[in-house]
Order: sequence, then structure tokens, then C-alpha cells
Amino acid sequence: MRRFAPWLVIVWCSLFVAGAIWLIVGFALHVRPLVQWCITCFPWAVAAGWFLIYLVTHPRKKRPLKTMIGGNRQVFQRINKETDEAMARYLGAVTRKGIFKKSALYERPWFLAIGAKKAGKTSLLSGSGLSFPLSYPSEKEGLQLEGANQAYWYFGNDSVWIDTPGAFMDDENRDSWQALIASLLRVRPENPVDGIALVVNAHEVLTSDDRGVKDM
Repeated sequence: MRRFAPWLVIVWCSLFVAGAIWLIVGFALHVRPLVQWCITCFPWAVAAGWFLIYLVTHPRKKRPLKTMIGGNRQVFQRINKETDEAMARYLGAVTRKGIFKKSALYERPWFLAIGAKKAGKTSLLSGSGLSFPLSYPSEKEGLQLEGANQAYWYFGNDSVWIDTPGAFMDDENRDSWQALIASLLRVRPENPVDGIALVVNAHEVLTSDDRGVKDM
């Protein structure tokens, strides 16, 4: 629940009370209706406008997200940090300022690419013909784009793609997968992702038996 400074609450209540008092006094003194309502509504409008401006300029602080995973806390903190860095890079490239910058999170659809190791997720994005002028992490982070056990973010003009490592699908890396989902829910609570692309290796599907396909 959002908390307001006590003095703000007192000022806002005083303005509303002042308007109500003048409303009563105006009726008692038979003030012209137009003048009466203008004077009555003025403090109310000031209080309401002030309240709305305060809500916009002082967004609710994010609560420390209690872990949604039952495993490695360090994994959760690492992925949470990576998600925040990706968001900072993306929003830093948006030309708008203030509250309008946050709206950019929902302007483009977000897609999550998932699948087993070497299923072809990265190759699919590379050969998709989509343009991604911004990514995280990039070469300047000093990380290899191949083999690193972390999600890669690709920011395009029309969409955002999150390429998850195949290791996230393994049981031993369940913490990483759950941490990523929790982080997406935190930074984009209204709609964490707009779609999921499940990528499978067609050769493995065709050459596996029914049990193998079911396991995949």
C-alpha cells in the first residue's frame, strides 16, 4: 500500500474541508451560484490536481521481491541484476523522458525464446531478418555470446526478444528459469511477455521414438 507524508495528507484534507466550508457559507449568504461553485471547486481542484501529480511524479517504490524460487538465492540476485541492466540500456535509448519513458516497456511486443540446448534459438533469431540495433549483453560487456549461461536481450524497432539459454530447461537449472520469470514479472508487471517461441530441433524430433519426443 502506498504511504503519503503526513503533512501532505493534512494539506489535502484541509483544501477539501475549506471547499466544503465555503459551500455551506455560500448557501447561507446566498452567494451567486456561479461564484459559489467556482470558489468551492477551486481548492478541490487544487487538491485533486496535486494528488494526481504526486502519484505520477512519485511512483510506488518497488518492494524487494520475495524470492519466488526455493533454491539458490545468488542465482536469483544475478538474474535480477541482469534484467535491471537490460532494462536500463533499453530505456536509456528511448528519447522520451519521465513517466512517458516507462510506457515504452509496453509499446513493443515481448517474446521469450525457449528450448533445449542447441535447438537453434539463437540461429533462428539471427536468420529471422529482424533488425536489433540494441542488445544486452553486447561485446563491450566482455562476455561471449556463445555458451554463456544467461539470457540475451535483443531490442528491435518492432519487438523485443529474450533468448534464453537451453540450460535453463534442465532440471538442475530450474532456479535460473524461475528467477528469469520472476524478474520479468517485476519489471513488466502488466504483461511480462506477449508470446513464447518454443524452438525444437527438427532432426531430433524426426529421429526420436515416441518416448524421446515426449521427453523433449
